[in-house]
Amino acid sequence: MKLILLSTITLLLLFSCKTQINCPPDKKIGTLPFTTAAKKYIPNYQPNQVLVFKNQNDERLELTIQNKEQGLKNRLCTKKICSTFDVKSKTTCEYLGGEVTRFFMSGKLNGKDLSGDLLFSHLQPTVYVREFITTMRFSMDYEGTAMSGFMIEKDFSKPVNQTQLKSELGGVMIKKEKVVLNDQEFTEVYVSEKQYPHFYFTKKQGLVGFKTSGVTWSLVN
Repeated sequence: MKLILLSTITLLLLFSCKTQINCPPDKKIGTLPFTTAAKKYIPNYQPNQVLVFKNQNDERLELTIQNKEQGLKNRLCTKKICSTFDVKSKTTCEYLGGEVTRFFMSGKLNGKDLSGDLLFSHLQPTVYVREFITTMRFSMDYEGTAMSGFMIEKDFSKPVNQTQLKSELGGVMIKKEKVVLNDQEFTEVYVSEKQYPHFYFTKKQGLVGFKTSGVTWSLVN
């Protein structure tokens, strides 16, 4: 019995090692650029551009676009090639190079660092949606606290069931026809108000405002 058990363990180890050694690398089979409709959501931010915001007390806040990343570097797996079974389990696949556009922002709020990350990319298909979905995510980090919201919109990509996706994405942004921030009116605004800070975004201007529990900042330039 011990001999049989030892032989079984040996075979499993050999199989695991063989799988790890012989597993081929990822294979790129194409690209997935943004659609024309999706590109309309990407603001024309430039490096070193300054976004100026003011709050209800007329205090000023500047966010500087630090840099911009673009490319077809989002690995979107379409078909699994193989997987290893060791402790460093790894899956290789045939994949598409998905287009990515990303902006990094920074500024100071009450003398403390404030940073923002605006990312446009594709989501991997899910149990509920079999298509690649184009999304926008904005996150902000202030005093070590980061929040983010996803925007998924019918003419941005494919129609999706937002209710089913909420648990997977966290906070899905919703579209409002009109939003007033500090007496400024913005139209066709994508809103993330699930928890603070709240974010407000439009296709024409990009980030137009954000709100903490007591302060509302709105774009003035």
